[in-house]
Amino acid sequence: MSDEGFNPEEAQALTAIVGDDDLFRRVIRGWAMVEEALEEAIAGILVEPVPLGGAFRHKLTLAIGLGIIEPESRKSFETLATIRNKLAHSRRQAEDIPASEFEEIVHGFMPGATWAPQATPNVHAWSSFALAYAWTSVKNGGRIAREMRERERAALRRELDNVPPIVRAILGGSAALYPGDVEGEPQPD
Repeated sequence: MSDEGFNPEEAQALTAIVGDDDLFRRVIRGWAMVEEALEEAIAGILVEPVPLGGAFRHKLTLAIGLGIIEPESRKSFETLATIRNKLAHSRRQAEDIPASEFEEIVHGFMPGATWAPQATPNVHAWSSFALAYAWTSVKNGGRIAREMRERERAALRRELDNVPPIVRAILGGSAALYPGDVEGEPQPD
């Protein structure tokens, strides 16, 4: 993944979060950064702002639809969000979460990747990696989707410059919708 376009302060904040020895704080604070990055990525693509409050699953579906997040990553994001919610609402204790749950999330983000076997799964390492990967994939996905959207808009503008004036007027929202509004056309009665 590229680090182009990353805010150094955000990266430093994430580094501090994933370095936190307290799993509860790491997941809660790390997830807040992931969700904030997701909202920023969505807002950065849309032509007009849309309120993004509400359930994470709706933001996730929108992000997948906009091409910010790969559909194959949905389950990993959902699992990470569920762990965060259970911790935040005291339905689960941090010490009861095995490293294997975070390892599964990481494997979901990176299918086909091979990993060196660990004698003792480390919940700190796997949870940190899952959160960092989620955040960087949203940041990169948002940047790439935004760049693609800008290229598409530029291509559309070029195409609109090559269409007949009446079509350009209709597509541009001009009032020239009636015959006669365009030079050489008769006026309606």
